[in-house]
Amino acid sequence: MALTSKDLQAIESLFIKNTEEIEIRFQHIAENIKEELTEKFDEIASAIKSDFYDKIDPVLKEVSANRQERTATNQRFTRIEGNIEELQNKVGITPRN
Repeated sequence: MALTSKDLQAIESLFIKNTEEIEIRFQHIAENIKEELTEKFDEIASAIKSDFYDKIDPVLKEVSANRQERTATNQRFTRIEGNIEELQNKVGITPRN
């Protein structure tokens, strides 16, 4: 029994229909995978970000404390330098640069 042109068209129609269904299923699978990967990435990124902030926070606090200490030290230095110049002027000593 030979296949007729009508039979071949029916087979071709089935292949096209099945191919379209496979493409639709593939798109759904790809979308699901993308969503799962995005969620997993967000979880990992959030954990890394949290760890980073937990570790950098003490460092930033130390930097801030050092900056405040340096400012206070500079103010004391300026005040002491002014007092020394004032005493040098009273005693008659020429300041060295």
